[in-house]
Amino acid sequence: MKKVFGILMIVAATMTISSCAKYDEGSNFTLLTAKSRVINVWTISAWVANGNDILSFNTVESIDVKKDNTVAITTNIFGASVDNGTWAMSDDKSSLTFTDSSGSATTYTIVRLTKDEMKLSSTNNGVTYIMTLVTK
Repeated sequence: MKKVFGILMIVAATMTISSCAKYDEGSNFTLLTAKSRVINVWTISAWVANGNDILSFNTVESIDVKKDNTVAITTNIFGASVDNGTWAMSDDKSSLTFTDSSGSATTYTIVRLTKDEMKLSSTNNGVTYIMTLVTK
């Protein structure tokens, strides 16, 4: 009887862990907090707008998300420049908001978040953007 109870507990725990993925494309289990996974230096590896690849229009070289809730975005249009701003994670850890130095804020829904990859989604004027970032 104890073996049956033990097996049932393992099956129940496995079902609970596998059914509580936070993000649509996220892993089901990690020891790292969501905030610690966001803190990194990222580059954009894929970027689509309504399913169309727009990565070739990308001028962002890196996004340095720091522990103190600041962010440094390095772009290269006619020479490298850095825009410093801030970032915040929603209380339920489902979205990120980046605010640039001019005070303009953009909120992204987190689709996937691992220590090496982050996929963010936003909609603006009826266009859905999906950006995939990888650690630099």
